[in-house]
Amino acid sequence: MDCALCARWLGASGRRLGEIRHWGLLFQLWACAPHCQAARSTIPTS
Repeated sequence: MDCALCARWLGASGRRLGEIRHWGLLFQLWACAPHCQAARSTIPTS
């Protein structure tokens, strides 16, 4: 499985960004956590 933001291999780690539907199929989006460079610029952290 790859990061939805930077396309790096996640393996068993990562955080779930959310779910989307595409042509009636449900997909889960995952991102590197917390070291994704793309995530730092686009996803707010709390």
